[in-house]
Amino acid sequence: MTNGKTLRDLDVMARDVLSHPILQKKCTVSSVVAGGVIFDDGCGYSADTIGWSLVSRAEPEPKPEPIDLTAIKTPIGLLDEATQQALRDHGGPYQAYMYRGWEDAVPGWNSSIAYRVKPTPKVETVTLYFGHNISDDATTQRHKLDTHKITLTINDGVVDPVVTVEVLEALE
Repeated sequence: MTNGKTLRDLDVMARDVLSHPILQKKCTVSSVVAGGVIFDDGCGYSADTIGWSLVSRAEPEPKPEPIDLTAIKTPIGLLDEATQQALRDHGGPYQAYMYRGWEDAVPGWNSSIAYRVKPTPKVETVTLYFGHNISDDATTQRHKLDTHKITLTINDGVVDPVVTVEVLEALE
């Protein structure tokens, strides 16, 4: 039969669905190996057999979700090889889990220690206004009678000791 193609001509890949007139059924490719193709459903023909036609092309494999190297909590020796390699290839800065918690570290890549990429610190700027009422409670919304504005920065939950205090002009 000459009206079809060989499996090599079709450049088949796993999960492709093919048909061959002699078999009179659809065949799903399980995997492609050096000597030919392995089918899920027992269709056993050589890669050089002529007559194959492609019924449907497999969807490409979905790309794996990127690994969050800042969220690792497992000792490196128990991680899969791809995660271990991604962690080593990152370049740092790194942290290691020690008895007091996460600490900055230069990794020795000890298999029993959990390493992670040091997370970017959460920085938050807070502005408070006060002086507009008798109790002097601070608020985050400016009131027309406020007399002072305080701005401070919080890095990973720790208040920066440098605080800005401004005296405000009353709003009309």
